[in-house]
Amino acid sequence: MKNIICDSNVWYDILSGNSNILNTLKATGGKLCVTPINILEIASKVDSNNFNYRQNVAKAIMDYADRYLMSNEVYLARYWGFKVNDEVHWKEAVLTLLRAPSYNDLVNGYIDPIDNVKRKQDLKLLESWREYHYKDFNTGIINAIQSIHPKYMERKADGNLKKHKKSKNLFEVKEEDIGASILACYERAKVVAKDNRIKELSKYKDKVLFIEEGNYLEVLKNKMEDITEETFIYFDPPYVNKAKNLYNFCFMENDHIILRDYIKKLKSNWLLSYDYDTSIENLYKDSKIFQKGCFEVTYTISESKRNKIKEFLASNINLSDL
Repeated sequence: MKNIICDSNVWYDILSGNSNILNTLKATGGKLCVTPINILEIASKVDSNNFNYRQNVAKAIMDYADRYLMSNEVYLARYWGFKVNDEVHWKEAVLTLLRAPSYNDLVNGYIDPIDNVKRKQDLKLLESWREYHYKDFNTGIINAIQSIHPKYMERKADGNLKKHKKSKNLFEVKEEDIGASILACYERAKVVAKDNRIKELSKYKDKVLFIEEGNYLEVLKNKMEDITEETFIYFDPPYVNKAKNLYNFCFMENDHIILRDYIKKLKSNWLLSYDYDTSIENLYKDSKIFQKGCFEVTYTISESKRNKIKEFLASNINLSDL
């Protein structure tokens, strides 16, 4: 049997274990090949809870990108927020699509890449398939984004994705009214969201009593006449574990105790947050005075790296109401 370039619906059956075609290929020495539209159509329907399914899809995509993908086709990665013409970022985009844990966990798949097609007649057939599939390349992109990244669709400015534009070796999804890529629309939506947040916060500008730099005890002492029982005070002390690396000054153990003792005397409503540490939780353990709790915050360190950090909250108001 010679090498086979099959349609996406056959791939679904194979990757779900519902087809005997792989056994036939192995018995005859043939290879199964993947095309660009296969990649996108399969990715848009990947079952994120089925690791074997994701493993084999990712292996096919990685091999295709590494060994056969035309350089201009790497532009596809930018629709998921990754740099253009960067092989590493292409892989990251694929892993993001498939929600896979890491590339090293995916290299044991059994699907052969398309570059194993050696015969001239097979390559000629391949070129005709490439041309056929390119006609529907944009639809594949849209399906993948709708399925794997619905937030892009939810946050786009307005209108529906109706018009597709194809240029030589570069396929872009165009917004009907705006003429921008999906990523650009997403970035625009983020800017609009920030503008709206600033406008909302501006309503409270007259309620801010003071913004002042200095030692918190001295500042509060000097402003005590402005502070009433209706005043809300938020305390954001220096981190416990990383303070020396983040600030020009830092709290010592006794400074945290002084702050706690000062807060206990306040008659105003207050809220305090720390990076989580058992010493801080013990410091505010008196449940008769302090309401407390913990939550996780996601910090964006870079375009591809995010960390979750545990934060500690304490207050004299009911935190369950927040």
